[in-house]
Amino acid sequence: MEIIPDLKNVKNLSESEQKEKEGALILKKINPMDQLILLDEKGVMHTSKEFSKFMQKKMNSGIKQLVLVIGGPYGFSETVYKK
Repeated sequence: MEIIPDLKNVKNLSESEQKEKEGALILKKINPMDQLILLDEKGVMHTSKEFSKFMQKKMNSGIKQLVLVIGGPYGFSETVYKK
């Protein structure tokens, strides 16, 4: 597990600037073949069992690396959503 540190001096940044900076840090850690799963308030709500089945299907599909990313207070940048 890898944790991306919080941004420093964010009080001078707008929400969109914070999301862009966070997004750049996230995408820097992602390999082209990684399957990215974003966890945020805009996503689909699953029960524990549903999420377990979802994860099992992903793992059975032959993905080399599945990356779960928890969103910051303002969500993700559009660049991250597109990935």
